Amino acid sequence: EQTMPQNQGEKDELYVYSEELAKELRKQEKVDVIDIMYDLMVNLGLYPSRYQRIHHRMSDLTPNPVWTLEDSGYDDKLKELEDNWEVIRDEALELIRLTPEQNVTYGMDAIANIKENWKHYFIHGNNGESFPSRVCDVTPTLCNLLKDYPPATMCPLGSIKISYIAPGTHIEPHTSNVNFRLRAQLPLFVPPLNETETSDMVKMYINGGQYKIDWEPGKMVLFDDGFEHEVVNESSQPRVLLLIDLVHPDMTEPMFRELTDWVKQLQQNSIQQQEMMEKQA
Repeated sequence: EQTMPQNQGEKDELYVYSEELAKELRKQEKVDVIDIMYDLMVNLGLYPSRYQRIHHRMSDLTPNPVWTLEDSGYDDKLKELEDNWEVIRDEALELIRLTPEQNVTYGMDAIANIKENWKHYFIHGNNGESFPSRVCDVTPTLCNLLKDYPPATMCPLGSIKISYIAPGTHIEPHTSNVNFRLRAQLPLFVPPLNETETSDMVKMYINGGQYKIDWEPGKMVLFDDGFEHEVVNESSQPRVLLLIDLVHPDMTEPMFRELTDWVKQLQQNSIQQQEMMEKQA
């Protein structure tokens, strides 16, 4: 009982500490110790499972690591995107080519071996302007297909973005820490392999390897990014995906209102913390 955190603040501190410890243990390749730590947190009631590490858990949402398009109920829109994948690919590659450095968002250095190798080009979300003209002028098809699609545009803490992973990049196992959304991936450029490369060099693992995702250009992948996932691109060319966060299909209107209230409070707390830090500086 003395081990149990007594309030949300203590839980948050434990979450942060455990992830920092896991990062250091991964550097030492002590995966077995990481598993023991996460299993202990499951026993304490802090995580649903070793691989689903949720900091804000909503009940009554189906916890499937990988989804079919049909089971999600979003299959019509996702298949429409598949049907237009080549046009979307060309727009995305042009966006990558034209975007100035100041508008590129880099991945977290805590989980990417080289932060600058993991780039995001946001179309919606990340506390920025949604579907800005500087993006939609370059990606009109993509913007027109998604700008009026509420499951994506209204997804709390969600985003729509192009994800670029350079050759030689390893993104360590991580989770989104939430269970109220699904993530759709539309592969736009999957590195063609040369005679010295194998399919294992470009992949995503979910749940410690329980699921292995081999991307196919234009073939949608749908998963719950609240479950642990790991990405590797050991090929000689970049990998480019369209990422779309979607409201979990089991979400009810009362649950959605509760969730949006929580997100607003979270954002207000973040603003207040930033203001305090600026005053102290």
